[in-house]
Parts: sequence; C-alpha cells; structure tokens
Amino acid sequence: MVAPPGPQGPAFPRQAAATFSGVSARPLPHPALVVGSTADPYGSPAAAAGFAARWRARRHPAVRAPQLRLRPGLLAGGA
Repeated sequence: MVAPPGPQGPAFPRQAAATFSGVSARPLPHPALVVGSTADPYGSPAAAAGFAARWRARRHPAVRAPQLRLRPGLLAGGA
C-alpha cells in the first residue's frame, strides 16, 4: 500500500474517507511493501510504520514525496 492514511491523525478527512478507519491489523497472506511519505498530512511516518509492522510488510519511507490521490478533490490540492 502506498501512503497508508492514519485515521487517528488530526488532519484525516474522516467523513470523506470513512472506509479507512477499519483497515485490518492482521498480517497479510502475501509479501507487501508499505510506502509512506514524510510530507503526507493524512498519514504520518509512524502510521505507515505501524501498518507495516502489523501487516508484516517491508517499509520504505519516501522523504517529502508528493501526495498520491485516490480521486480528485478528496485530499488538499485536488487531482
């Protein structure tokens, strides 16, 4: 997963992205890589590290990488 959101973070858009609040904390049944940015207002490096640990996935911190968007307008800045 790229840029996993931190649903408990203060900037997380809870109403617009409510489905991310219940993301599984169980280990994944396949190899995985979690990429998280140090510049992501919706997912902190600590949140990405937590997902990687719970999923038993490798983790790659992307320093100040641009925000990846799921759909235009969901996150600050649009598409």
